[in-house]
Amino acid sequence: MLTFIRTCVSFFFVLYFIPAGLGALTLPCQRMSLRFVGGFSLSLIVFELLMLVFHASGGSFRLMVLLWCVLCGTFAVWGLWHRKKK
Repeated sequence: MLTFIRTCVSFFFVLYFIPAGLGALTLPCQRMSLRFVGGFSLSLIVFELLMLVFHASGGSFRLMVLLWCVLCGTFAVWGLWHRKKK
């Protein structure tokens, strides 16, 4: 049961929270669907760039994912907070 809850929270974070927050930060005046797709694309680009660097240097995948979560999560919170402030 705990694994199911952790999986649902992870999917919510990766598939909704980060794309919505990054989209609100980068495309603030667009439709919600366009912001969502833009935020998802931006998070995927950041993930792939980190994957390239960590793969070339032989770094830890867990560290890379943690760095991606912290980096994208911080900007997503900033984007959602900035949107609520307006």
